[in-house]
Amino acid sequence: MRRISLNILPGAEVFASASPARLKDCTLNCTKYLLVEFPRTHLPVNARQILANLRTQGYLPIVAHPERIPSVIVKPTLIYELSEYCYGQLTAGSLIGDFGPQVKRCAEWLLKKGLISFLATDAHSSNGRHSNLTAGFAAAAGIVGRQAAEILVSDNPARVIAGEPIV
Repeated sequence: MRRISLNILPGAEVFASASPARLKDCTLNCTKYLLVEFPRTHLPVNARQILANLRTQGYLPIVAHPERIPSVIVKPTLIYELSEYCYGQLTAGSLIGDFGPQVKRCAEWLLKKGLISFLATDAHSSNGRHSNLTAGFAAAAGIVGRQAAEILVSDNPARVIAGEPIV
């Protein structure tokens, strides 16, 4: 067994439809960054407005796993329309095919187009989905280079928890 230092910080992934009154308690490490999840079935037609409203309220939205939203898989350019209001976060498993070849292709496309600022695990428990961050990092490095992949898994997350602007 290895001993590792671990700091647990506050924050939550919130549904895009969450009550605005509850959002301040869900930000990442009490910063203005907010991890937003859209429905698994589709990207709502008012997604842009939802994100614009969050920005108006002072939040900095990060859209979680856009590559797994069916309407984005079919038309990944939908994320361009949102990118002025939010950052994107890929699930590492998406880049290595854990969610199928269509999701993998979409994840690769979003990454190549510079629409992604974070690569994360989306692991919600120790007995569910595994992290795959090491393999996801290697896949990202193969697409955008090691330095850019480091920004996705280390630099930008560190900036978020410090409440600083991301790269």
